[in-house]
Amino acid sequence: MYRLLLMCILIVSFPFYVFAQKSIYGTVKDSVTGESLPAANIQIEGTLKGVIASREGKYSIKVEQFPATLIVRYIGYESKKVFINASSESEQNIKLNPSPIEMEALVVLGEDPGMRIMRNVITKKKSWHAMIQNFRADAYMRSAIENDSGIVMISEVLAETYWDRKRGLRTVVKSKRHTKNISPKDNIIVGDEEMVNLYDDDILIQESRFVGPTHPDAMDYYDFKIIGRRYRDDQLVYDISVQTKSKLQPTFVGQISVLDMDSVMIEADLRPNDFVIFPLPIQEWKVFYKQQFSNFGRAYWLPVDMRMEGKIKLGMIGLQFPHIKYSHIAGLNNYQINVDLPDSLYRSSRSFILDSASLKKVNQFDSTEIIIPFSDREDSAFKMIKRGDSFSKAFKPTGALSRMIKMEDEYNDSIVIAEKKKNVFKTFLAGLMPQFWFNRVDGAHAGIKYSYDFSRVFSANVLSGYSTSLKQWFYGGAARYDWGEKRRGFLEANYYLGTMERYPSDNYSVLVASGPALFGFRDYFDFYKNKKIQISTGYEFRKIDLSLRFGWSNEIQTSLLKTTDFDILGRSNVQRPNPKIDEGTMRSVHMSVVYGDDYVPFGFVGQERAEVKIEHSSSQWLSSDFDFTTYRASVDWRFKTFFSRRFLPNVLDIRWIGGTYTGHLPLQRLSAIDGSLQAFTPFGVFKTLRGKPYEGEKYTAIFWEHNFRTIPFELIGLQSIAKKGIGVIAHGASGRTWISKDRLGTLAYPPGYTDQFHHEIGLSLSGLFGFFRIDTAQRLDKKGFYVGGSFARVF
Repeated sequence: MYRLLLMCILIVSFPFYVFAQKSIYGTVKDSVTGESLPAANIQIEGTLKGVIASREGKYSIKVEQFPATLIVRYIGYESKKVFINASSESEQNIKLNPSPIEMEALVVLGEDPGMRIMRNVITKKKSWHAMIQNFRADAYMRSAIENDSGIVMISEVLAETYWDRKRGLRTVVKSKRHTKNISPKDNIIVGDEEMVNLYDDDILIQESRFVGPTHPDAMDYYDFKIIGRRYRDDQLVYDISVQTKSKLQPTFVGQISVLDMDSVMIEADLRPNDFVIFPLPIQEWKVFYKQQFSNFGRAYWLPVDMRMEGKIKLGMIGLQFPHIKYSHIAGLNNYQINVDLPDSLYRSSRSFILDSASLKKVNQFDSTEIIIPFSDREDSAFKMIKRGDSFSKAFKPTGALSRMIKMEDEYNDSIVIAEKKKNVFKTFLAGLMPQFWFNRVDGAHAGIKYSYDFSRVFSANVLSGYSTSLKQWFYGGAARYDWGEKRRGFLEANYYLGTMERYPSDNYSVLVASGPALFGFRDYFDFYKNKKIQISTGYEFRKIDLSLRFGWSNEIQTSLLKTTDFDILGRSNVQRPNPKIDEGTMRSVHMSVVYGDDYVPFGFVGQERAEVKIEHSSSQWLSSDFDFTTYRASVDWRFKTFFSRRFLPNVLDIRWIGGTYTGHLPLQRLSAIDGSLQAFTPFGVFKTLRGKPYEGEKYTAIFWEHNFRTIPFELIGLQSIAKKGIGVIAHGASGRTWISKDRLGTLAYPPGYTDQFHHEIGLSLSGLFGFFRIDTAQRLDKKGFYVGGSFARVF
């Protein structure tokens, strides 16, 4: 009886709530014209939950607690409250009344009031933004890709979004679904740029750090002007145009809406300014962002959505792709402010994390609160697109080079059938690699290399071929076993019998050096015959990006003579003799330590890496015919200099190489600093040293390039050149080698050598036809001006 009485008292003393989930859906329209109000904001009063309407004004929201009140807002209209209880109809079609505006004309004297209003917005933001240390929110994201004919793919994601002031943004994907032409195994994940918050100070889009319109220094980057006034209920809203002051920095243009009473930005409609210039094959990139903000009745303002539309054009000379149109819509809901975030989210640098356990569950989209309804076009496409609808057909390239582009859809019925028909012969061909080069010793050197992976941890290769002028066969083979956690360690054995270069080159292979020799120019390398067995082991420490390698080798080295002066043009050029080496059996141990990635020649990309190599040969404990130790090192580093906010900032790239030795160094272990291959002048070589390297027992050299990119042409107003990706590079180099006087006196050939430092400086035009550059270089230590070309520094 007591419990019954207590229950009755509670019922009559407190509001009656029913805890049952109910889906409320419908449309939001103009009460006068009947037009849909896209992205209308629907919130559950007294909570941090809300959704936005679709482009066609459709909405859907799940209400878990009754009674509840929906607040529907749209700028320029009077807000409306809709009371919902357990017995209410699920379909609630809402009509909003336009807010009448009768205001005097705005007279602007001096500074536009928009600047003052935005100063107030920035000042106000400092107070409430400091209150937010982190947040968690539920997210729904939908992306669509289409060509000129229509939608070709739709993907949806349910996720949990986490933001921390110090550690940044993380998104945990809980569920996904997409059109039938995408494999369930594919991770169709929305990019970071679609999760931007336009209220942030710095906004990361496509690796560019944009200055937000509410950045503390926004007045230095933007002009703000009032272009209109509206009401939201009885509160005045200013529409303010956003124009950039500098086209050299990543900023936005467009419009924002400011709630006058609170001095807060409640809506943004922005696009990147015209500074954005991408390297080929991206010829055009246009994107538009729209976002709304709400305080959910609190002091701070948070994004409730992100709507984005974009267009990309890919192509180059001889190859063009259709326009790729893409759109993205996201809804954020159920915020939790200043809560404990899992540390596990930030153990990896990845912004998107897949929750494998949650992804195995089904029908999560049916139970979520934050689905944004499909438009009619999206709904039709999602139902009609089949598994066999090919992406390669939707974006089939045209042009002379299109036949060289092989586009396949892994999740396509025709491809699946073709895969089943693959035979053993095709599998065999996949492991074949031709081996070819030409020089004055081998003549034409032609052969084949075959590689095969026996398992995930064991692989092997064999090679063989014939040198036409030497009239000798060459052979080789290798086997590799990967071991340890995630196969980070390896054990490798190699065998080779054939010609080898007498001095090493970081930039040129024997194949690349074949061109000048084939056309009668000076053969770049010297050669000797080597019968080599080598065993190596190593391990990669991925967390610190460091790899170690240790090995032992046994080499039987003999001299070779020049055998041909062949010139493909039939000229009577005579190549220099091939010098003899210090013959004998060389047994040595070696070690290398590498921080970062392997060296990438020709300066395609900037690198941050360092490497040390040591080789030791001993007659005492290795029974070698030689006693020496070599020490070699190289460092490649990139420094951002100017316009660091841009996708491709100005950068200074530096490469240093150096080496020394102890003992008595044989000729076949001399070091070298690369020169150009005639007119081929890539980064990392002396551009004014033509057709040969400097060789020596010791060496040091530094190469640098400052890439101004397209900035010089943008500064003088030549946007047409800048938009083609043509930029300016200043470059220089200094270095020399050392050969002892005793060694110089015994050499039977004239070495590539100078007894002073080599200095040069120059300018380049980079990005010609997208991938090439013209280099000019002036020798400083003596007279000489040279012109050459190489590959553009794309990144």
